[in-house]
Amino acid sequence: MGARYPFFELAFQHLDGENDTKEASKAMMCRPAGYLGFFMGPIWFFYRKMRLEGFIILAIIFTISFLLSFLELPRHLGQALPIAYGVIQGSYAKKFYWKAVDRKIARAKDLFPHDPNQALAWLESKGGVSWLAVVVYSMFYLGMLGLFVIPLIATR
Repeated sequence: MGARYPFFELAFQHLDGENDTKEASKAMMCRPAGYLGFFMGPIWFFYRKMRLEGFIILAIIFTISFLLSFLELPRHLGQALPIAYGVIQGSYAKKFYWKAVDRKIARAKDLFPHDPNQALAWLESKGGVSWLAVVVYSMFYLGMLGLFVIPLIATR
């Protein structure tokens, strides 16, 4: 986070319920993670190296879509599902991000309890973004579309 740490700390204190001031609430609302979670979906989670959260969201999306494919739903309801997924992903993106960061910090403290510099180096290596994860996710997603979604559409 670098120079932006104080801003993020204020926002994350609001997520933890430690700071319910107007400034903390504003800091929480100003960061675009929610918007990116809405528009990019699981790709954003994989990009931010939040693989667990990305796979959970992906599993939820595929499970719900698979189960709903057996129901005779009106077409407009099926078209509204991606918007519903986006709203849920966007709503929880910041909270998931904070929990992932919190887990990594706790892991660094466990691994290097007496060496904060080594813990910081470990955190820097685990943080950041991953374009490779985006490519792998995209290939996986396209494969799932080819295996499950396109055959279901073709049989209708």
